[in-house]
Amino acid sequence: MPDYTGRITVPALWDKQTGIIVSNKSSEIIRMFNSALNELTGNTDDYYPAELRAKIDPIDARIYDEINNGAYKAGFATAQAAYDEAIAKLFDALDWVEDLLDETSYLTGDTITETD
Repeated sequence: MPDYTGRITVPALWDKQTGIIVSNKSSEIIRMFNSALNELTGNTDDYYPAELRAKIDPIDARIYDEINNGAYKAGFATAQAAYDEAIAKLFDALDWVEDLLDETSYLTGDTITETD
C-alpha cells in the first residue's frame, strides 16, 4: 500500500481483503498455516505437534528473547555495561543452540518443528 504510514515489521501476515496485518510473529504465522492449506497442498506436516510443545515453547522463548532480540539489545545499547550484558547473553544462547544441534538434527530432536 503506497499510502501506508504505520510501522512495518517482517515477517508479516497481511490480510489483503481487510487491509490489516494479522500477525507479525513467525511462530504464530507458522501455527496459522500449519494445517490451513493441507487440503490444497496435500502436506500434513505438523510443525507444532502436541507431544513436543513442552519442548518447543521454552526453546522458542529463549531464542526470541536472547538471540532475536538479543542482537537488538546489544546493537542499541547506550552504555558499555548494557552492551556487555546483552552480548554475553546473545553468545551464551548461540552456544546453547549449537550444543543442542550437536546432539540432534533439530532443536527438539529428530523432527523439524517451528522452532527450527
